Amino acid sequence: MPASSEHYISHAHRIESDVFRPSGSGRHPACLILHGTFGLHPELKADLFSFGEALADAGIVAIVPHYLDRTRTPPGLIAGEVLTKCLPDWVSACADGMLFAAHDSRIA
Repeated sequence: MPASSEHYISHAHRIESDVFRPSGSGRHPACLILHGTFGLHPELKADLFSFGEALADAGIVAIVPHYLDRTRTPPGLIAGEVLTKCLPDWVSACADGMLFAAHDSRIA
């Protein structure tokens, strides 16, 4: 099941997200899948997306927020180097992702 591309705003920054939704109608629980400092590098993306697909198959909305967008930090070694400085902003962006989910009428 392909992800839909959605976004939300976190302290004036657009946070892109890949959202995996269960088939069928009704409200479903949700969770975030966090990608780590290497982001969605091609060699990691398929594994992360397989988690989203499995959760959606189990009736759970899975949201993969691109939380590095909050600080415009490129994924990879650079993100690891600025982890201490940027972590509060990334955590806040993830918290805003949960608020994004909470305001979605399709999420229980």
